[in-house]
Amino acid sequence: MTRLLLKVSGFLLVIQLFSFPSFSQRDTKPGGWEGKAISDWNQSDVNDILRESEWSRIVTGKSSLSNPLIGTVVVDSKILFTLRSSLVLRYAIVRSEQLKAKYDSMDNKAKAGFDAQMRPLLACADCDRFYIVSIVADSDLLGNAAGVQRRASKIFLLNDKGEKRELVRFSPKTTGSSEALFFFKRYDAKGMPLLSPRNTSFSFNFGVEPQDDDPIRIMERIEVRVPLIVRQNQVIF
Repeated sequence: MTRLLLKVSGFLLVIQLFSFPSFSQRDTKPGGWEGKAISDWNQSDVNDILRESEWSRIVTGKSSLSNPLIGTVVVDSKILFTLRSSLVLRYAIVRSEQLKAKYDSMDNKAKAGFDAQMRPLLACADCDRFYIVSIVADSDLLGNAAGVQRRASKIFLLNDKGEKRELVRFSPKTTGSSEALFFFKRYDAKGMPLLSPRNTSFSFNFGVEPQDDDPIRIMERIEVRVPLIVRQNQVIF
């Protein structure tokens, strides 16, 4: 089985490809994905991680539309907010691809080829230097690199101590359902990360303007509780 050296929040982990490190620091529901080896994750487990976990979740908001014929209608808008640099997410994406490719029934040669294709995703060269947030939303602005970069000073991560990291890079979505990626420096000039197990929370903040649509307004401030993403005394993001 392939061994990889991965850095997570500044810590070097030696792990085996497709065997998940133990994240048993907090109680988990019986039969939940955290109690399983990655090779035992099923599609339901993967969906839970990618859409209903501490690292990735759907965020909703409401807006009202007025029409003289039907009156005022309240409409739900939603986005998918993900801590994309998290090792947990990368494993879930890999396992999702495994399930699609029927990896478990491959022979050893085919598995080795598949592992090689997935290795850059797991190693994630940018994840050691940046906190990466992804947003999937039905908004044209997320496909406009120049429009988002113009607001870079108003797009930032802010921890509970008032320390922040402004947007340094943006990768726009390429299709309606693809993800837009926001990059924030992990370390300050003294080599200190924005987040540690001592933090209680942080927020993703996006400078909203009057012309923005509902999905962008949902992004104005999204809070994450740090203790929920800590495992083995490390912030998994």
